[in-house]
Amino acid sequence: MNTFFVQLELATGVCAPYRLAKAMGVDLEKADRDVELKPSFTLGVVDVSPLEMAEAYATFAARGKHCDSIPVSSIEDTAGNPVGDFTPKCSQLFPESVGDGVNAVLRGVIEGGFGSALALDKPSAGKTGTTQDSKAVWFVGYTPKLAAAAMIAGANAKGQPIGLEGLTIGGNYVSSASGSGFAGPIWGDAMKAIQGTLKYENFVPPDLSAIETEYNRVPKVQGMSIDSATEALHQAGFKVALGPASSSRAGVGTVANVFPAGNTSAPVGMAILISPSNGQKPPKCKPKQRDRGDPPPQCQSDGDNSGPGGGDDD
Repeated sequence: MNTFFVQLELATGVCAPYRLAKAMGVDLEKADRDVELKPSFTLGVVDVSPLEMAEAYATFAARGKHCDSIPVSSIEDTAGNPVGDFTPKCSQLFPESVGDGVNAVLRGVIEGGFGSALALDKPSAGKTGTTQDSKAVWFVGYTPKLAAAAMIAGANAKGQPIGLEGLTIGGNYVSSASGSGFAGPIWGDAMKAIQGTLKYENFVPPDLSAIETEYNRVPKVQGMSIDSATEALHQAGFKVALGPASSSRAGVGTVANVFPAGNTSAPVGMAILISPSNGQKPPKCKPKQRDRGDPPPQCQSDGDNSGPGGGDDD
């Protein structure tokens, strides 16, 4: 999934998501721009706190309306009179429809996705997160009215980040650290303890009427040179992503596999994955059931001469 967001960032540029993240509550400082303002920004190179993440995701919950987090909601004197104004500063950062779209996507994380075990008795959405080498794992989730973030990070005695896997935390050995399986239960336990106090409220379904997607047929480029295949795909309105070399009867350096396959319909502007041939004939294997849309297996079925690298796309 990360590759999708890198492609999205290629379309928007790095500055726009950087500015939006800052406006949503992520603490980005001008002095750190040389470190933070990188193409890998969308993958999570910035040091953040759970409070910053909860504040940012609360913006999605509020359909694009951002409010600064504040430590107190009110202060009263001994007579019960309010002292000071603690009304949070709020602003509409992006259209409500954009927030509705994000919420619809992130509901899938909890409703059948990696966070399905964390589901509440109220509509909720969320996102998992894992840093490089599992140095920290995250889960940020929210209802339409409440957002919360959970994080576990590893550090040695000098405060330097270390991986979580192989550590013993709270008497439990960590063999595998993930956002949904390690940080997620903290979020789930906290939210389930208060879910009975939350009023039932559903997210607003996204309005898809304004979304117009143009489709085109993917050219058959297996066996072509990489340059010729790239040109054919570009002329059809697609971008091209070059994958690792794979086994094929096609000549070395020509296109062995294409995903999505040639002659199938795909959204214009989508990146088509092409894999060059390494010139090695794929080993034989028994046909295996696979879901529609899965990449072709790297082997050749018995009696089938049209597998990966052959004359026809699988």
